[in-house]
Amino acid sequence: MKIFILHLSDLHFKVTENSFLSKVNNLTDAIKNKLIDNKFLFILISGDLAYSGKREEYLIVKEMLDKIEKNLISYNRDMVVEFVFAPGNHDCDFNDSDEIRNILIDTVIKEPSKCSVDVVRSCTKVQKNYLEFTNNYNSINMISSSLTNELLTRYEYQLGEYKVLFNSYNTAWMSRKNEKQSQLIFPNELLEIDKILEDNSGIRISFFHHPYHWLEHKNIREFKNLLHESSDIIFTGHEHTPSATKTTDYYKDMNVINIEAGTIQDSHDSKESKFNLLTIELGTGKKKLFVYEWNKNDFEKILEEELNQRALTTTKFNFKSEYAEKLNSLGIKTNHPRKDNIKLEDLFVFPHIKQLSLHTNISKQFPKISSEKLLNDEIGLNILYGEDNSGKTILSYVYQKKLKELNYLPININCTDFKNKVQKEDIEKVIRSTFKRQFKTSDSIFREYDKYDRNKVVLILEDFHKSNGNNEYKMSIVDQILNLKYSKIIIFANDSLRFEATSETPLSKILEVFNHYTILEFGHKLRDELITKWIKLGQETDIELADLANIRREKAKQMTQTVGFNIVPSYPLYLLTLLHAMEINDTSLDKSSFGHYYNFLILQYLNNNGSKLENKDINTIYFYCAELSFKMFISKKYNYSYSELMEYNSKYLVDKDFFPDYDILEKLIKSTIILKHDDTFKFTHKYIYYYFVAYYFSKNIDKSEITSIIEAMTKRLYRTEFSNILMFILHLSPQTDIINVLKDEAKKIFSEYEEFTFHKDELKKINSCIKEDIDTSIKLENRTLQESREIEIEKEERQNAINKSIYFDDRDIADHNEEIQQLDFYKRLNLAFKLMEIIGEIVKNYSGTLEGPTKSELIKLVYGIGLRSLKTFISLFEEHHEQLVSDIKHIIVKKNKVTADKINETVYGTIFGLASSISTEIVKKISKSIAAKDLKHIYKRFSEDNEDNLAYKIIKIASNLDFAGGMEKKEILKLHDHIKHDKNMLPNSALKNLVLEHLYMFEISYSKRASICSELEIDVSSSQKKLIQNII
Repeated sequence: MKIFILHLSDLHFKVTENSFLSKVNNLTDAIKNKLIDNKFLFILISGDLAYSGKREEYLIVKEMLDKIEKNLISYNRDMVVEFVFAPGNHDCDFNDSDEIRNILIDTVIKEPSKCSVDVVRSCTKVQKNYLEFTNNYNSINMISSSLTNELLTRYEYQLGEYKVLFNSYNTAWMSRKNEKQSQLIFPNELLEIDKILEDNSGIRISFFHHPYHWLEHKNIREFKNLLHESSDIIFTGHEHTPSATKTTDYYKDMNVINIEAGTIQDSHDSKESKFNLLTIELGTGKKKLFVYEWNKNDFEKILEEELNQRALTTTKFNFKSEYAEKLNSLGIKTNHPRKDNIKLEDLFVFPHIKQLSLHTNISKQFPKISSEKLLNDEIGLNILYGEDNSGKTILSYVYQKKLKELNYLPININCTDFKNKVQKEDIEKVIRSTFKRQFKTSDSIFREYDKYDRNKVVLILEDFHKSNGNNEYKMSIVDQILNLKYSKIIIFANDSLRFEATSETPLSKILEVFNHYTILEFGHKLRDELITKWIKLGQETDIELADLANIRREKAKQMTQTVGFNIVPSYPLYLLTLLHAMEINDTSLDKSSFGHYYNFLILQYLNNNGSKLENKDINTIYFYCAELSFKMFISKKYNYSYSELMEYNSKYLVDKDFFPDYDILEKLIKSTIILKHDDTFKFTHKYIYYYFVAYYFSKNIDKSEITSIIEAMTKRLYRTEFSNILMFILHLSPQTDIINVLKDEAKKIFSEYEEFTFHKDELKKINSCIKEDIDTSIKLENRTLQESREIEIEKEERQNAINKSIYFDDRDIADHNEEIQQLDFYKRLNLAFKLMEIIGEIVKNYSGTLEGPTKSELIKLVYGIGLRSLKTFISLFEEHHEQLVSDIKHIIVKKNKVTADKINETVYGTIFGLASSISTEIVKKISKSIAAKDLKHIYKRFSEDNEDNLAYKIIKIASNLDFAGGMEKKEILKLHDHIKHDKNMLPNSALKNLVLEHLYMFEISYSKRASICSELEIDVSSSQKKLIQNII
């Protein structure tokens, strides 16, 4: 006899907006043919049926489950469908919770022994709506009353000669709204354990909501032991990640299959939907698992696995427990506000890689791909290059874990283990000894190892560049491994080896059969993935989509600004350190938030290498590095030989008359603040150099020669080197003298132009391009927050690629004594934007310490720079209007893609569209430069004091729209009505564009969205239009 179990979890049904309802028919269609001739289907739901435990939500759940049952029975009328349930944290109605419940839970957490039947009964009152719902189903008649209580529901089914037992455990009995991992207690002592264990006939299925690690650490083992002794299969949910593993206890001769569900409905992503289907042959015990995932418009089967067969192959070679723990270690010390013991799987994101052409450093012909893709192919022969701290070791660990899950035998060899000899037997000895260190072994396991097919073995060679020998030695290692018929190899090497391995060198000859890849820095998309994982950790099922999107946007913005362009490497190590820094409240008043981040990165370097330094030692090292970096700045010499460094070291110690009991230089080299590169030494990253040279300037600001250099750099901010140093100086301290020089420079830029005000007299020819009152090019598309974010990220990635292509590192030629250059238009424009960014950072970071008049003056300077820059464009459009019309018409006619009667309309629409885009973008640059919640009153005052200045009003609105809840509808509509009455088309278009971006960026109620679109005359997509018509 065969039974089927349809495993659903984490439905999160609300009263409205349930994306899964439109997928119900797809689910039943996906599985109905597998159920033909089947007599029994159990629909097992492992928690979170509702979103907030409300009675109204369960009514919707019941309608949905009734539809699943009806669809399946109409296709197979002889089939019996039974429902069994376990509650999740979302099945608790916390509106019914009270302070007494919180006190009881806190008491149990502190003293688990005080948990009693009465305590549990009191705490589970919040599940009354869930219990009322489950009473609607026939399975209530299958409950064993002798075993069932508030913590356990035992369902017992006799199917002919076979018995099927379901133990539903209530792990959510003490759940709270914002529960944290490792704080749940499941009191085994309140169960009749002997009765649970005594019936071991038939198939025993346990299910509950929370995976083990949500329980308190000591409680995990007690609960797990009970489950392993009383279960053949365990189903769980909660974390939205499907998996299936087999646990074997050789001492007790038990095998338990653990199946974790994905979410059937994700509140954060309507495209996310997964479920499991398990078949069990009751006579033989054979089990097959099917996993389904929503893919665009239907459910797609992504896994079909004989669990027993897979278990035989995967349990043959098992990692030692201590090595398995090492593989799941994050690799860095980091603190998280909601989870103490962070594992690699919690935060890991596969980096992108790019294939390289052999015998050249050019890799443009290959697109970047996810490094995960190497696991999807035939694996073959691969070598991955990466910079220091680019994540090579962590990626090798993940590969080893994933490859084992794919039934390979992956052995991760550190190439420093290869000693002087590289004969075949020496290579085999290293591989075998590594296997012995990483895997559980016995005589029988070694017999299996010795005869194991080498096509199923994957050798991962880590730190290939550190092999104990020259390149000929490295060649011999690879050659002997290939001769031993290993056909699946993944080599990890430092970027320093890349040239020799891909050029016309002897080493490249042996490696030419390999695919060569370089590990790329994280772009905006991968940063977003990492930030999302960080934010959701410990609150996976509690955080709302809108809150997640807002927090992610803010952290991504801070990260992008801190990373800068080629300043901090965008690798996971640095990004996680920055996320850690963002969670820490810095009490220092003399640094900006970004100064705090850079300081935190440097301290992580210093303290991660050995014992923690005392403050006086940190101060010493900072001054030491500051003087060294200033020496580099003055001499333009950034690489030092070891003897030159020792000379500097000796002079510093003598000059300071200071001889500590530790070697400062050795400490800097060991901590990799200073890095050896091609037999010379330098600061590892640019941000370290910039930080310390800025540190030197800020500590010596009272010296006239230092002030003169800073003033000279401020007048030459067109130099990337100087603008970066100045920004770092200001991150450390807002010096008044520097601010005064910046003010002078800000007033000079485009000083020949008046500020643009958006007055219609400035826009006669541009406004004349549009004959209608409605600009139909502005349209609200039907997008989710996630889809909007993905489009935004694509734009950022494209802009980043453009910046990279035009970037020029002028550090070697930047001279603060050079004659000030006469800049062309585009360089002046770049300088204007750089000044806006620098002044904006001063205002935002020191809003609470700058004097009020100074702060207002700086904000007005940002307004002025931006609006004069915009005036340069508008003047071109107005003064050369006829030439623009002629040129664009010529291009359109030449392309021959527009009919003759539409040419003029297209020409004028193109000109207006360009003017509108430029205006909107520059207004956004102004607002984003100075947008901060604690500065809103200043924008408001500027707008009120300059009643006729439309630009000031639009900037104020743009600044507010940069934040969630910033759409002040009344003010927007008042301005819209005014400029529409004046038939002033350009500011109207810019205003609509700004509102449109806000609608895409933030979650806004349908009624508010509908209202603003209607009154601003923003066109909407057909699907949205129908919805809006229903609302209004």
